[in-house]
Amino acid sequence: MLLKTTQLIVLDHAERGHSMHLLRHGFAKAPWWLRTAVPYALWRCDPKDKAIYLTFDDGPTPGVTEVVLRMLAEYQAKATFFCIGKQAEDFPELLKAVHDHGHLIGNHTYSHRNGWATPSREYIEEIERTNRILTELTGIKPRYFRPPFGRITPFHWWRLRREFQICMWDVTGGDFIEELNADDVEQTVLENSTPGSLVLLHDSHLAAPRSLEALPGILDGLQRRGFRFCSLPAI
Repeated sequence: MLLKTTQLIVLDHAERGHSMHLLRHGFAKAPWWLRTAVPYALWRCDPKDKAIYLTFDDGPTPGVTEVVLRMLAEYQAKATFFCIGKQAEDFPELLKAVHDHGHLIGNHTYSHRNGWATPSREYIEEIERTNRILTELTGIKPRYFRPPFGRITPFHWWRLRREFQICMWDVTGGDFIEELNADDVEQTVLENSTPGSLVLLHDSHLAAPRSLEALPGILDGLQRRGFRFCSLPAI
Protein backbone atom coordinates (compact mmCIF):
# COMPACT_ATOMS: atom_id res chain seq x y z
CA MET A 1 0.00 0.00 0.00
CA LEU A 2 1.33 3.44 -0.89
CA LEU A 3 2.03 5.69 2.04
CA LYS A 4 1.06 9.32 2.49
CA THR A 5 3.64 11.92 1.61
CA THR A 6 5.30 14.28 4.03
CA GLN A 7 3.13 17.14 2.83
CA LEU A 8 -0.13 15.29 3.40
CA ILE A 9 0.88 14.04 6.82
CA VAL A 10 1.50 17.62 7.91
CA LEU A 11 -1.72 18.86 6.33
CA ASP A 12 -3.71 16.35 8.36
CA HIS A 13 -2.84 18.33 11.52
CA ALA A 14 -4.20 21.86 11.29
CA GLU A 15 -3.28 23.07 14.75
CA ARG A 16 -0.12 25.17 14.58
CA GLY A 17 1.69 23.67 17.56
CA HIS A 18 1.09 20.15 16.32
CA SER A 19 2.18 21.12 12.82
CA MET A 20 5.42 22.58 14.14
CA HIS A 21 5.99 19.49 16.29
CA LEU A 22 5.73 17.33 13.18
CA LEU A 23 7.98 19.58 11.13
CA ARG A 24 10.65 19.69 13.84
CA HIS A 25 10.55 15.99 14.69
CA GLY A 26 11.16 14.16 11.48
CA PHE A 27 8.56 15.31 8.97
CA ALA A 28 10.37 18.41 7.71
CA LYS A 29 12.66 15.90 5.99
CA ALA A 30 11.26 13.09 3.92
CA PRO A 31 11.56 9.98 6.14
CA TRP A 32 13.26 6.76 5.03
CA TRP A 33 10.00 4.80 4.82
CA LEU A 34 8.50 7.34 2.45
CA ARG A 35 11.52 7.16 0.17
CA THR A 36 11.21 3.38 0.28
CA ALA A 37 7.54 3.60 -0.71
CA VAL A 38 8.41 5.67 -3.81
CA PRO A 39 11.89 4.41 -4.76
CA TYR A 40 11.72 5.52 -8.38
CA ALA A 41 11.62 9.25 -7.48
CA LEU A 42 14.44 11.74 -7.04
CA TRP A 43 14.44 12.82 -3.40
CA ARG A 44 17.74 14.70 -3.20
CA CYS A 45 20.81 15.46 -5.27
CA ASP A 46 24.51 14.75 -4.72
CA PRO A 47 25.24 15.01 -0.95
CA LYS A 48 28.92 15.59 -1.73
CA ASP A 49 28.14 18.85 -3.51
CA LYS A 50 27.45 21.86 -1.28
CA ALA A 51 24.40 22.93 -3.24
CA ILE A 52 20.75 23.45 -2.33
CA TYR A 53 18.02 22.86 -4.89
CA LEU A 54 15.12 25.21 -4.19
CA THR A 55 11.89 24.22 -5.91
CA PHE A 56 8.66 26.20 -6.21
CA ASP A 57 5.32 24.52 -6.91
CA ASP A 58 1.91 25.67 -8.20
CA GLY A 59 2.79 28.77 -10.26
CA PRO A 60 3.28 30.85 -12.17
CA THR A 61 1.20 33.18 -9.99
CA PRO A 62 0.84 36.92 -10.67
CA GLY A 63 2.02 39.04 -7.76
CA VAL A 64 3.97 36.12 -6.28
CA THR A 65 6.26 34.59 -8.89
CA GLU A 66 7.68 38.00 -9.88
CA VAL A 67 8.69 38.63 -6.28
CA VAL A 68 10.34 35.20 -6.01
CA LEU A 69 12.28 35.88 -9.21
CA ARG A 70 13.57 39.22 -7.85
CA MET A 71 14.70 37.64 -4.60
CA LEU A 72 16.47 34.80 -6.36
CA ALA A 73 18.23 37.27 -8.65
CA GLU A 74 19.54 39.22 -5.65
CA TYR A 75 21.39 36.10 -4.52
CA GLN A 76 22.29 34.90 -8.02
CA ALA A 77 20.29 31.81 -7.14
CA LYS A 78 18.85 29.33 -9.62
CA ALA A 79 15.80 27.21 -8.82
CA THR A 80 13.29 24.84 -10.38
CA PHE A 81 9.63 25.83 -10.85
CA PHE A 82 7.08 23.03 -11.09
CA CYS A 83 4.35 24.76 -13.03
CA ILE A 84 0.65 24.03 -13.37
CA GLY A 85 -0.37 23.94 -17.03
CA LYS A 86 -3.48 26.09 -16.57
CA GLN A 87 -1.44 28.76 -14.77
CA ALA A 88 1.15 28.77 -17.55
CA GLU A 89 -1.60 28.99 -20.15
CA ASP A 90 -3.26 31.92 -18.36
CA PHE A 91 -0.02 33.78 -17.61
CA PRO A 92 2.39 32.96 -20.45
CA GLU A 93 4.54 36.06 -20.02
CA LEU A 94 5.15 35.14 -16.39
CA LEU A 95 6.18 31.63 -17.36
CA LYS A 96 8.55 33.10 -19.96
CA ALA A 97 10.00 35.36 -17.25
CA VAL A 98 10.85 32.29 -15.17
CA HIS A 99 12.58 30.77 -18.19
CA ASP A 100 14.34 34.02 -19.14
CA HIS A 101 15.79 34.31 -15.62
CA GLY A 102 17.57 31.01 -16.22
CA HIS A 103 15.47 28.78 -13.98
CA LEU A 104 14.41 25.24 -14.85
CA ILE A 105 10.73 24.51 -15.45
CA GLY A 106 9.07 21.24 -14.49
CA ASN A 107 5.62 19.73 -15.00
CA HIS A 108 3.01 19.76 -12.18
CA THR A 109 -0.07 18.59 -14.17
CA TYR A 110 -2.60 20.89 -15.85
CA SER A 111 -4.96 21.45 -12.92
CA HIS A 112 -3.12 20.12 -9.86
CA ARG A 113 -4.74 16.70 -10.02
CA ASN A 114 -4.52 14.12 -7.26
CA GLY A 115 -2.87 11.05 -8.74
CA TRP A 116 -4.66 8.72 -6.34
CA ALA A 117 -8.14 10.07 -7.13
CA THR A 118 -7.90 10.66 -10.90
CA PRO A 119 -8.38 7.98 -13.56
CA SER A 120 -4.96 7.13 -14.93
CA ARG A 121 -5.84 8.08 -18.50
CA GLU A 122 -6.99 11.55 -17.41
CA TYR A 123 -3.92 11.99 -15.22
CA ILE A 124 -1.49 11.14 -18.01
CA GLU A 125 -3.41 13.36 -20.44
CA GLU A 126 -3.06 16.28 -18.00
CA ILE A 127 0.69 15.77 -17.84
CA GLU A 128 1.05 15.49 -21.60
CA ARG A 129 -1.12 18.58 -22.14
CA THR A 130 0.99 20.56 -19.71
CA ASN A 131 4.22 19.50 -21.40
CA ARG A 132 2.89 20.71 -24.74
CA ILE A 133 2.04 24.10 -23.22
CA LEU A 134 5.35 24.49 -21.42
CA THR A 135 7.35 23.40 -24.47
CA GLU A 136 5.48 25.77 -26.77
CA LEU A 137 6.01 28.74 -24.44
CA THR A 138 9.67 28.15 -23.57
CA GLY A 139 11.05 26.10 -26.45
CA ILE A 140 12.31 23.50 -23.97
CA LYS A 141 10.57 20.22 -23.20
CA PRO A 142 10.37 19.64 -19.42
CA ARG A 143 11.97 16.43 -18.21
CA TYR A 144 11.03 16.61 -14.52
CA PHE A 145 7.57 15.88 -13.17
CA ARG A 146 6.41 16.47 -9.60
CA PRO A 147 3.05 14.91 -8.68
CA PRO A 148 0.69 17.27 -6.83
CA PHE A 149 0.49 16.34 -3.14
CA GLY A 150 3.26 13.84 -3.88
CA ARG A 151 0.57 11.34 -4.89
CA ILE A 152 1.64 9.03 -7.68
CA THR A 153 1.19 5.33 -8.36
CA PRO A 154 3.67 2.76 -9.71
CA PHE A 155 1.59 2.60 -12.90
CA HIS A 156 1.99 6.35 -13.44
CA TRP A 157 5.74 6.02 -13.02
CA TRP A 158 5.86 3.09 -15.44
CA ARG A 159 3.87 5.09 -17.99
CA LEU A 160 6.00 8.25 -17.57
CA ARG A 161 9.43 6.73 -16.95
CA ARG A 162 10.85 7.24 -20.44
CA GLU A 163 9.86 10.89 -20.63
CA PHE A 164 10.26 12.15 -17.07
CA GLN A 165 12.25 11.93 -13.90
CA ILE A 166 9.76 11.93 -11.02
CA CYS A 167 10.90 14.54 -8.50
CA MET A 168 9.87 14.66 -4.84
CA TRP A 169 11.67 16.62 -2.09
CA ASP A 170 14.05 16.22 0.82
CA VAL A 171 12.92 19.20 2.94
CA THR A 172 9.59 21.01 3.19
CA GLY A 173 9.24 24.33 4.99
CA GLY A 174 5.48 23.98 5.41
CA ASP A 175 4.70 27.30 3.73
CA PHE A 176 1.34 25.85 2.61
CA ILE A 177 0.20 25.49 6.25
CA GLU A 178 -1.81 28.59 7.14
CA GLU A 179 -1.37 28.01 10.88
CA LEU A 180 2.39 28.55 10.59
CA ASN A 181 4.21 31.82 10.08
CA ALA A 182 7.21 32.91 8.01
CA ASP A 183 9.66 32.40 10.90
CA ASP A 184 8.49 28.80 11.24
CA VAL A 185 9.11 28.19 7.54
CA GLU A 186 12.51 29.88 7.54
CA GLN A 187 13.75 28.04 10.64
CA THR A 188 12.52 24.68 9.37
CA VAL A 189 14.34 25.02 6.05
CA LEU A 190 17.55 26.32 7.64
CA GLU A 191 17.64 23.61 10.30
CA ASN A 192 16.99 20.71 7.94
CA SER A 193 18.83 21.59 4.73
CA THR A 194 22.04 19.68 4.03
CA PRO A 195 24.22 19.34 0.92
CA GLY A 196 22.08 18.14 -1.97
CA SER A 197 18.75 18.93 -0.31
CA LEU A 198 15.72 19.40 -2.54
CA VAL A 199 13.65 22.06 -0.77
CA LEU A 200 9.90 22.30 -1.39
CA LEU A 201 8.38 25.80 -1.40
CA HIS A 202 5.44 27.34 -3.29
CA ASP A 203 4.87 30.42 -5.44
CA SER A 204 1.11 30.35 -4.87
CA HIS A 205 -1.34 32.76 -3.27
CA LEU A 206 -1.93 30.25 -0.46
CA ALA A 207 1.73 30.07 0.50
CA ALA A 208 2.74 33.67 -0.32
CA PRO A 209 2.20 35.17 3.17
CA ARG A 210 4.82 32.75 4.49
CA SER A 211 7.04 31.90 1.51
CA LEU A 212 7.73 35.48 0.40
CA GLU A 213 8.62 36.65 3.89
CA ALA A 214 10.71 33.56 4.65
CA LEU A 215 12.64 33.37 1.38
CA PRO A 216 15.16 36.20 2.01
CA GLY A 217 16.18 34.66 5.33
CA ILE A 218 16.46 31.22 3.75
CA LEU A 219 18.66 32.52 0.94
CA ASP A 220 20.82 34.60 3.24
CA GLY A 221 21.16 31.92 5.91
CA LEU A 222 22.12 29.14 3.54
CA GLN A 223 24.45 31.35 1.53
CA ARG A 224 26.28 32.33 4.73
CA ARG A 225 26.81 28.61 5.34
CA GLY A 226 28.55 28.34 1.98
CA PHE A 227 25.75 26.82 -0.08
CA ARG A 228 25.10 27.50 -3.75
CA PHE A 229 21.57 27.54 -5.15
CA CYS A 230 21.11 25.42 -8.26
CA SER A 231 18.33 24.29 -10.54
CA LEU A 232 17.96 20.55 -10.98
CA PRO A 233 20.59 18.89 -13.20
CA ALA A 234 19.87 18.73 -16.91
CA ILE A 235 18.74 15.28 -18.06
